Amino acid sequence: MTRTPLGGHAEHLLAYLGTALVLGLTSRRSPPVLATQCLLLTGYAAVLECGQAFAPGRQASFNDFAFSAGGVLLGAALAWIALRCWPRSGTRVQR
Repeated sequence: MTRTPLGGHAEHLLAYLGTALVLGLTSRRSPPVLATQCLLLTGYAAVLECGQAFAPGRQASFNDFAFSAGGVLLGAALAWIALRCWPRSGTRVQR
């Protein structure tokens, strides 16, 4: 498998950070929506990691899942901060 010089854990973190950030910035501004997205993305990471146990030549890794979940949380936090600091035009800031 071809990897970047960053390594597998950094790749997991960055992939899920980017996904959570894009989803967070393009969705509604309410915290429950962002929390739901976090739960769904974390569940998706868990399903993909567990599915590797059944793929020939692959193995499931809790560390890979942990870095993926960390990326989700970090991406969602960055999206929440960005939405709070830079409100969209024509909308009011919810507190």
